[in-house]
Amino acid sequence: MTDLSSGGKSADLEWVDDEPSSQSQQTQCMCRTTIPVDYMYFDGHFRGYPVLAGVVQLHELVLPCVRRLRPDLPSLSKLSGLKFRSRILPGDAVDILLRWNELGPVVQFEIFSNGQPCTQGRLQFDAAQVGL
Repeated sequence: MTDLSSGGKSADLEWVDDEPSSQSQQTQCMCRTTIPVDYMYFDGHFRGYPVLAGVVQLHELVLPCVRRLRPDLPSLSKLSGLKFRSRILPGDAVDILLRWNELGPVVQFEIFSNGQPCTQGRLQFDAAQVGL
């Protein structure tokens, strides 16, 4: 699978990350941003009915947060449990909730737009590269 890591950089987005909190070997953190009204990834998707494509949600929203909070993780190897519940629109306030076990190569994510669940899934990173 292609590594979609953006090295922690997202086009035109400013992030605010909460401090990670841990409980019973499970860590979670919320990352927040606002999608610009003129966000380039809405171009062509679709006139009068803007849709932020799933690959953009992963590449520009989820992975930069993971890379900031878990720079130790290697290449992305698998995406599973992906569910799209609702759209992310221009101007929306977006929260990305990440959950992980410090010893494992799996990160669960949920994306909320204006407080409503939009997208969820699990990212599996290459365990062989971290010796797990």
